[in-house]
Amino acid sequence: MADLERIKNIVTPVRRVVTAYGLKTLWSIEFREAAAGNLTALNEALAEGNGAIGLTPHFSKGDFLADLVALNLNSKEARRRPTRIPIAAHQRPFYLDILCGLGDVSLATIITGDTRLKENELKTKGKPIPWRNINPTEAMNDYLDTSIEELEQGGLVFLAPQGGRRDSLRPFRGGPLSRLMDRAGEKGVNPDKIPVFSVGLEIEGVTDYSNLKGLNLWRKYTLTLGRTVKRGKIKGDIDQWAYESMLELAPEAYRPKTRINKITQT
Repeated sequence: MADLERIKNIVTPVRRVVTAYGLKTLWSIEFREAAAGNLTALNEALAEGNGAIGLTPHFSKGDFLADLVALNLNSKEARRRPTRIPIAAHQRPFYLDILCGLGDVSLATIITGDTRLKENELKTKGKPIPWRNINPTEAMNDYLDTSIEELEQGGLVFLAPQGGRRDSLRPFRGGPLSRLMDRAGEKGVNPDKIPVFSVGLEIEGVTDYSNLKGLNLWRKYTLTLGRTVKRGKIKGDIDQWAYESMLELAPEAYRPKTRINKITQT
């Protein structure tokens, strides 16, 4: 078993880099640090073995793939770690399973508010609902529990805290991040030791993020890596902190028209 684990530790980074270079033929992806040392801080946090939670905006189907490509090509620790991303049931095409399988990334199906809207649309049109047998509560609990298992193995767990695709970054409370931290505590994992980092995403030339469709193939993504902070260093409500840290990285076109009062950070 130990030999198999050593082989996997060698093979997984290679598979991810090869897959990432393959996906880079579909997009141009530029990686930036919001401040010097952010990448080093993320690598050091992952090397401690407590895993990390990555917060990403979500405005199109290509967002999580862009995150994975940029981090696997630039972070020596991220490419070595078990990685899990959530995907809404109505946005899980077959090719996503293939791509994530090639990169050794696990998917967790969840039911979001947007999934419910899609379900109502399909009902109105008399079309079948592929996810009709998925229990929303059980799916979310499974996602939270398997994500905690990934963190215990030193893995990466990605979240889109808004819970669905949005045309601008909006405040979120009681979302998956705070629920994941609460669940970790219930499972005996100290949430204060879990690092959290944010990324900003921008698509070149986009001035309106409400009309994006598909994977945005052959367009230029820019991923900006924010700072990595352990939960125990974050004062106050973690969802408020997450929103403010993501807002700092958001392109102007993805910011809300009315600025929310700034939230004190560590």
